[in-house]
Amino acid sequence: MGVDANRLGPILADYGCMNLLQETSTGCPYCGETITLLVDGSVEEQQYIEDCEVCCRPIHIRVNVQENGDHQVEVRTEND
Repeated sequence: MGVDANRLGPILADYGCMNLLQETSTGCPYCGETITLLVDGSVEEQQYIEDCEVCCRPIHIRVNVQENGDHQVEVRTEND
């Protein structure tokens, strides 16, 4: 059961969190397809594993959020 973004948006806006969540696109390091990630701008450094939406292989994701809100996303395979 997933989260309904249409219902979650107003709740997050009430708490001032909407501007902290940003969508970003990057390429899967395995199949090369474009995937969309949701970046949490409230956490300066993040590392997590997420499966590719297309090939289902595990992608190691590293996100660095700068003070101005810009972010840098690095993706790699499990063997890199």
